[in-house]
Amino acid sequence: MEEMREEMGICIPKELIKKFKTIQTKHKFVDFYYAKASILKEEIQLQQEEVADYMFASKDMVLKLIQENQFHYKHARMVEDCFQYLEKQKA
Repeated sequence: MEEMREEMGICIPKELIKKFKTIQTKHKFVDFYYAKASILKEEIQLQQEEVADYMFASKDMVLKLIQENQFHYKHARMVEDCFQYLEKQKA
């Protein structure tokens, strides 16, 4: 969560951040988190050395980008896992 603050200037309270998945790679464990927060474009301050750009996107728009191969396949899988997690939370 420190990366969000450092790289984008976004501060989200810890109680709003939930870990939804941990995977083990060849050399490390990687945790995936989800946070729901209201963020205004004016609040985002990109650290130019770390972040080239950003965009706000609906679920449908993200799925379209995945279908158009605009995501690296590993990132696409992570996003799909996040959507699955959110669907389970609704139930």
